[in-house]
Amino acid sequence: MGGEQDHFGAAFVVVVAFKIGAERRAGELLGRMELKAGRPKAGNASTLKALGVGELQSHRWQTMAAVPDAEVKRLEAEVGAEENG
Repeated sequence: MGGEQDHFGAAFVVVVAFKIGAERRAGELLGRMELKAGRPKAGNASTLKALGVGELQSHRWQTMAAVPDAEVKRLEAEVGAEENG
């Protein structure tokens, strides 16, 4: 049973790392966009609502994107060491 739990733990770490990477990338893209306040016009995806993203979610993703890559890699290595140790 221990091997099965180890496998699940390793898979979980991979999934979480992928999710964090995707959210950081979304935050980076949102930070570059010129979003307009208010309701979207037909065919215009220049508001968070039109993109299906909430303000809090956008803020969190942009905050995550602001963390330097070197720091993210350091944290990933730290978590990986804890999983293996």
